[in-house]
Amino acid sequence: MEELLTWIWFAECFPYGSIKPVQVLSQFPDLEEFYQNRKEWSRELSFLTSADRKRILAYQREEYLPLVEECHRKKIHIVTYQEEAYPVRLKHMDDPPMVLYYCGNLDCLRKKLCISIVGTRKCSTYSQKVAMVLSRDLSLHGTVVISGCAIGIDSCAHRGALEGNSPTVAVLGTPLDVDYPASNHGLKQKILSQSGLLLSEYPPGTPVQKNLFPIRNRLISGLSDGTVIVEAAEKSGSLHTANSAIEQGKELFCVPPADLFDSRYYGVKKLIRDGATVVFSSWDIVEAFRFSPPVQEFTQLDFNTVSIKNFTPQQPEGLTDEELQIWKSLKEQPITVTELAQKANLPIYQLMSSLTKLELSGMIQKVEGNKYEIKR
Repeated sequence: MEELLTWIWFAECFPYGSIKPVQVLSQFPDLEEFYQNRKEWSRELSFLTSADRKRILAYQREEYLPLVEECHRKKIHIVTYQEEAYPVRLKHMDDPPMVLYYCGNLDCLRKKLCISIVGTRKCSTYSQKVAMVLSRDLSLHGTVVISGCAIGIDSCAHRGALEGNSPTVAVLGTPLDVDYPASNHGLKQKILSQSGLLLSEYPPGTPVQKNLFPIRNRLISGLSDGTVIVEAAEKSGSLHTANSAIEQGKELFCVPPADLFDSRYYGVKKLIRDGATVVFSSWDIVEAFRFSPPVQEFTQLDFNTVSIKNFTPQQPEGLTDEELQIWKSLKEQPITVTELAQKANLPIYQLMSSLTKLELSGMIQKVEGNKYEIKR
């Protein structure tokens, strides 16, 4: 318990979104020792302001025991920066939160591909439909969709993901004990019922503040391998998420505007001009990560007992006759599309449609030399 209280104390010593906690840990990695010697050691850190030092000395970890008890009563879980369960993507950030509060399935963030889909609250019907379809299609193929659970595009992204039956993650700009926006109460419950996740860096009892939402946005992009901006005006809050994605070196995608002269798309137009990838379907997003090193699954395999070479894939169920014919043709070794067309006795235009479906479903994959093979 003392260790948990120390991490909460440490998190609350600095403003949310500060880079200073990581700077402190880089010089004093043993947080317990730092707490015990904070009066002396904090003087050695030149980047700390007098206000930082004042908070470090004034706050005591025992003050946060009621917070932990409140979380327990409200069934809110806590994970700290040093724990193995802490989302690994956030550890690559310059300004990760030291403590996260969550309800639901934290393990869903261990998926290979996590994509955030965000946009404005007052959005067009076109953008709502796009957000729903993109999220649903990504979710159908096992991608975790992340958004901010606001009204508008965020809600559409979560609802689309729920239709696809993969978990979705809502990163909140408020504490978990605040029902904001009230209209999304049912949506949050459905996210949890489908093994999803509600996440916040703000502890219960934190007042709802407008400035906390843009601070939260860095976590949406930080938890994601790529971010999709569906609709954003020139000064949209979604641009905070886009800028965070760029700063974090993440892939940035934009949906083409429905109307070039509609001011609701001015932010998107600028991002596209600056080099964001234009998205016409979920395939454009999946394709961008095809040759990227996969995010580790965090499953420790014993390679003394698992032989990839001798592994015989089981025949999948639910395939059409054509898809099954393709799958069997790829079973022995990787082959090109031309070779596959000849072996399966199918025209290439007909073959490509089935190949795309099989690849998106994770049954086959494209490898070096423009060849396809069974995904083992």
